[in-house]
Amino acid sequence: MIKEAVGVLKENEKLIAQINTANLANTLPDGRTITEAIAARDRLTQHHALLHTAISGSQREPDRYSMSEIKWIATLEVGKLQKQADDLSKKIRELNAMIQQTNWNVEL
Repeated sequence: MIKEAVGVLKENEKLIAQINTANLANTLPDGRTITEAIAARDRLTQHHALLHTAISGSQREPDRYSMSEIKWIATLEVGKLQKQADDLSKKIRELNAMIQQTNWNVEL
């Protein structure tokens, strides 16, 4: 079984190399390579996650038991951050669609 598993790992390595080569050789309608588009999508996804974390962190429920306890006040403009997150979501969806469309036309 170990020999078979190692064989599968070698096949996987070849497939990944073929995919990476194809991603570098093929471009989206906007001129970017698939590799560049995937990197951009990853950046947009991380930016979206950062905004989502900031939004979630600013929506803390009050856990005060008396008036002398610390009161939490949101210092971020949540509406503005939500708009940015929504815009990023749209860009991610559009980029994913372009990547998928280009991938349909690529032969490995």
